[in-house]
Amino acid sequence: MKHDLFSDINSASDAEFDVIEIWKEKLFKAIAEKSLHDISVELIKNALDPYSINSLKQATFSDNFADKFEKFEMLYVIAEQLRVKVIVVIPGFVKEEFSEKEIKKETLRALREFSKLAKQYYVKIGFEFLGEKDCSISRFSLARDIIQELNESNVGLVIDTYHFFKGGSKLRELEDMKPENIFLVHVSNLDEVEVAADHDRLMPGDGKLPIKEFFAVLRKIGYDGVVSVELFNGKYWEMDPKRIARESYEKLSDVLNI
Repeated sequence: MKHDLFSDINSASDAEFDVIEIWKEKLFKAIAEKSLHDISVELIKNALDPYSINSLKQATFSDNFADKFEKFEMLYVIAEQLRVKVIVVIPGFVKEEFSEKEIKKETLRALREFSKLAKQYYVKIGFEFLGEKDCSISRFSLARDIIQELNESNVGLVIDTYHFFKGGSKLRELEDMKPENIFLVHVSNLDEVEVAADHDRLMPGDGKLPIKEFFAVLRKIGYDGVVSVELFNGKYWEMDPKRIARESYEKLSDVLNI
């Protein structure tokens, strides 16, 4: 995470990835120093498809939805210029308890507004539930039900293996998911789910999570979309970025059997 966007682009290309997920904070820092044209040229030069921007946080249960909506539109303008396909949005963290009905109502309201705006820019929304106790949506099944009820073709799920298992979601719950409603999969592994934090994330092929079984279910339902390695473990950040990218690619390829 401490390396800049241009380093990420070069490292991903060197490791033979064909798409890249752009971290929002790195994008803004790059824009402050270079132009969107410079970033676009670098992506083209490295033959990388900029698939997604990660992420707009607290997209629901926001104290100031108008401000959140304005930031969302700004991201869409940038995304369209860079040919980004998906913007990842994160449900809100909450301090008080809400019923599932209340959570659904607020989430559907916000996503309908975002969806309406997104249609003007031809960029899709990847809604990523987080498996943390204070996140308004911490379970796959609830996120799935919301996306299905919303029924907008430009809004789908981002499924992160860390959050999937951290939140207690089950593989069998994936089996009735429509593959076209999954826009992106984040993958990492863990040694201990119960006490895990983001900084405990491991490479896809390491750890004890049933990652291969997870992807077996995704293949069974017909998902053949983008998979992105997402690591927040500080020990990886100290490594050479090209080494991190190569190891990520190799371990992901092994997990996916490609």
